[in-house]
Amino acid sequence: MTGAEALIRVKGGGGHANAEDIMSVSATAGLSDQLTQALFDALETQGKALFAALPDLEKISINFSPLELRSAKPVICLENIIRNGAFKPHQLQVEITEQSVLERGSDQALRAIDRIAELNVPIVMDDFGTGYSSLTHLKMLPISGIKIDKSFVRELNNDPKDAAIVRSLLGLCKGMGLKVTAEGIETFAQYETLRHLGCDLAQGHLFFAAGSVEDLDERINRGANPALDWIARPQAQKNAGTNR
Repeated sequence: MTGAEALIRVKGGGGHANAEDIMSVSATAGLSDQLTQALFDALETQGKALFAALPDLEKISINFSPLELRSAKPVICLENIIRNGAFKPHQLQVEITEQSVLERGSDQALRAIDRIAELNVPIVMDDFGTGYSSLTHLKMLPISGIKIDKSFVRELNNDPKDAAIVRSLLGLCKGMGLKVTAEGIETFAQYETLRHLGCDLAQGHLFFAAGSVEDLDERINRGANPALDWIARPQAQKNAGTNR
């Protein structure tokens, strides 16, 4: 396991609210800056614990929404945790979406993206393949990679069009020196296809479902490698199928 993604979740009676709703409500309530500070405080303490527990961990990804990129607070918080020595720049990774540079206020977003790049924190284009997916953004933005949206991975082995899109994206990004992460991997077959196609990184429930740091700590303390559990499962399923 080389990376982890920091996700915001709020537990409530109706289950888990998604990040977009949380950010929208906090903005409406005038609490965006307080929420951002709380997120970075949690990142600093929990992130340090993850790096200590997982020797192979290279980076933790943070999502910056279009709204956050139009605010000064997230970039200031990012600068602070680097300056105070909590993390080295290469230990973090900021994920943005194309929506950030298409919406009103994109000038502020572009300035924020340039500042993140000046901090030497890698930037990745998230959910690539949805929305406009302009190749211009791959050329003009200071990004180090993309994350292929799970909508293309889901039917990768069943829909030739999805397979062609993924294959083309991998070839394009390789030629541009960009790393590619495939999101939403849930089956061993998807993983095998992506590995065969030369995808750099894989992310999804096949490896580890989204959960709390405590969930991850518990698995580590049990001696389980959260990124390798899938190796035993598909092999056991394959053997079971053979024996029937």
